[in-house]
Amino acid sequence: MRIRTLIVVSAGALAALSLTGCTPVQDPSFGNARLGLQGASVTIPLTVTCQAGWNIAYGDAYLAQADGDKLAQGAGSFSNDYPGVPCTTRPQATTIAVFDSSPWVFDTGSAAARGDLTVYNPTTGELVTSTIDPQAMRIVRTNPQPSPLRSAHATVDARYTQK
Repeated sequence: MRIRTLIVVSAGALAALSLTGCTPVQDPSFGNARLGLQGASVTIPLTVTCQAGWNIAYGDAYLAQADGDKLAQGAGSFSNDYPGVPCTTRPQATTIAVFDSSPWVFDTGSAAARGDLTVYNPTTGELVTSTIDPQAMRIVRTNPQPSPLRSAHATVDARYTQK
C-alpha cells in the first residue's frame, strides 16, 4: 500500500513538473548591443519568456570584445522594483547598460556576452536564477544625435577672428 501511494504521488509530481517545466524561465537571450558615447558603454537588449505567476526581478550581463591583443570588457545589471515585472508567458524585453571597465573602449563589431536572470514567485517567495550562456552578438552604432552645442547655423564669434 505504501509503495502504491509513493508511486502515485511520484507520478503526480512528475506530471506537474512536465506541465510547468523545470524552470520558470525559457531561453533568455541577448540581441545586438547599441554602442554608447565614445565606446564607454553599450546597451544590450534582453528577451525573456517566463511562466505566469512569476515576476522578472533582476539580471546582469558581462560583455567582452577583442581587438587584436586588446580586450574591452565590462558589466552591467538591471533591477525591477519589488516584486518585479509580472511574467506574461510571451517574450518580454528589457535592456542592460554595460559599462566598460577596461583600458580599451567598445567599438562596432562582434562581441560575446553572458549573464544571469532572476525571477521571483511572490506566492512562494522563491527566487530562481537562470544562466544565459555565452552568446555571440554584434555591437552596432545608433543613429548619431546632433550635438546641442553645434548648430548647422553656428556663426563665428567676431572676438576670435583675426583682423
